[in-house]
Amino acid sequence: MKKKLIYMLLSAGVLCTSCEDWLSTGTITEIEGPDMMESADGFKSALTGVYLTMGEAEVYGGNLTFEFQDRFAYPYTVKSWYTDFASLGYEATRIQTIINNIWAKEYNIIANINYALRYLKEDNGVLDPVTYSIIKGELLGLRVFAHFDLLRLYGLGNWPSRADIAGKRTIPYVTELSKDIPRQYTYGEIFKAMEDDLNAAAECLKQDPIYKENKGRDYSEINTDGFLSNRTLRMNYYAVRALQARLYLWEGSSESLRKAEIAAQDVIDNAGCQWADLNTLTAPREENRDKTFTTEYVFGLYVYNLNDLTTDATSGNPDSNTSLLLESTYVEDGIFLTTVYDDEWNPSQGEDASDVRYARLLLPSSGYYYPIKLKQVSTDRLYDYYQRIPLIRLPEMYYIKAECLAKAGDNPGALDQLDIVRQHRGLSSELDDSKDAMEELTKEYMKEFISEGQFFFYCK
Repeated sequence: MKKKLIYMLLSAGVLCTSCEDWLSTGTITEIEGPDMMESADGFKSALTGVYLTMGEAEVYGGNLTFEFQDRFAYPYTVKSWYTDFASLGYEATRIQTIINNIWAKEYNIIANINYALRYLKEDNGVLDPVTYSIIKGELLGLRVFAHFDLLRLYGLGNWPSRADIAGKRTIPYVTELSKDIPRQYTYGEIFKAMEDDLNAAAECLKQDPIYKENKGRDYSEINTDGFLSNRTLRMNYYAVRALQARLYLWEGSSESLRKAEIAAQDVIDNAGCQWADLNTLTAPREENRDKTFTTEYVFGLYVYNLNDLTTDATSGNPDSNTSLLLESTYVEDGIFLTTVYDDEWNPSQGEDASDVRYARLLLPSSGYYYPIKLKQVSTDRLYDYYQRIPLIRLPEMYYIKAECLAKAGDNPGALDQLDIVRQHRGLSSELDDSKDAMEELTKEYMKEFISEGQFFFYCK
């Protein structure tokens, strides 16, 4: 079934998307690919079309962030057919439909990427060298991003404990448009393919304005249309480095863990991310609250219709809205340890009650909490914090470092990395060295990545 589905996607005529006026109208116009690739604007539109497709509900505008992945990973209180999530009912008809839609849409994204890369080889001087290099780097990085999430979803997890995994077959890694059915790669082959693509992407993106060596470089002559601006909302050099950190951590060998830690540290040191200003979360108007911590983005998406996509999951009456993401107060209070007990079991308020992830991003309602990180209260594009979904954020780099250190036997060093994030979430005390770093890391993933999909991958 999966092979047939891929064949249908890759043999069909691939349509790319025009970005002209999409910011002001929110409309998407489909244009035949060959006509688009006769100008620089055509290549830019094709790339923008990839990002727009990534923001659709089947993938990162829903299923791979706050919908499918979070509903399976978090202990939500569920109603109606959503009980299939609570029971891990992967065989249920509606769940199978979601799973198939994710598969189809991700390979559609990959097909559009490969289509653009095909014409990029034949651009005949349409693009200046810098823009050419950046577009190629973005496309290669995005190709890995999509394949890696497919691999993590549909392939085996916990690679280090599977001695024979390298030779087993997994998903296809598609790099060309063809009518032939793409072959399934082995785990060893697909890891090497992703590693190679990321290395090539990083080399191309050394032209990126965000790259540390380019600080102060004048891009004005080739950036008259703003195409090279807002780099954290695009696949950029440090998003590629962060993706390398994810990939090496997933592979899990000692050598890969060292590489993961180095890549994560590069992002921490050089990406230019700033810890979120927690004061924005107490702003009188919700429109002015940076609930997704946009200053911490290494890579995120602008999703023009995010309000439509998130309304059912983030607002409404818990008694009547069966789509609402609900967690019992008992569950959330347990995750955040908002109540602590002394030796005689007398309760008192725990420090975690001051954690902004608890105090400001979970809304209490009739014995429940529901996460409001992605709740949109305005569609006015004048607000900097709205219609954005984070895909990679700065805290994850500290968590990757913590996991690498913990697996190398440095429990105190791992806890130190977690403390850095905790302190930027409103917690003043440090974790006691007697704590198990991996247990604390699990709690941190649960607290930090609700509505973002990353806890699902952590569990797997």
